[in-house]
Amino acid sequence: HIHKIYALIMKDLTLVKRNISLLIFQFLIPVIQISLFCLCIGRNAEHISMALYNGEAVHGFPTENLSLQLLNKINPQQIDITSFNDFNKAMDLVKQGQYWSVIAIQDNFTQAVKNKFALVLVYIEF
Repeated sequence: HIHKIYALIMKDLTLVKRNISLLIFQFLIPVIQISLFCLCIGRNAEHISMALYNGEAVHGFPTENLSLQLLNKINPQQIDITSFNDFNKAMDLVKQGQYWSVIAIQDNFTQAVKNKFALVLVYIEF
């Protein structure tokens, strides 16, 4: 059996020596594919248009709450945020293709987060 394996290996090596272009093709195509993929897909996202509906904002002005702190963490170079007072209007503009998505923050966001952390703390104490 070893002689058959040796013969197959020698046959394949002879074919590779005779056909260098195939060998180069086999090694270069994956390198080119990975390079093109990284160039096209691997970049950081910039200037993505997002609609914002913040239910915690009072008359369009954000108050001191967790939603404001969360929104301040968003990098303005990556995401362009446009605020809306009506969730349905923001959704309609997304459906029309003017924005990628809606960031929807309901009016009880801060209280819901505080309640969630309170539950976690109670769970940890047990």
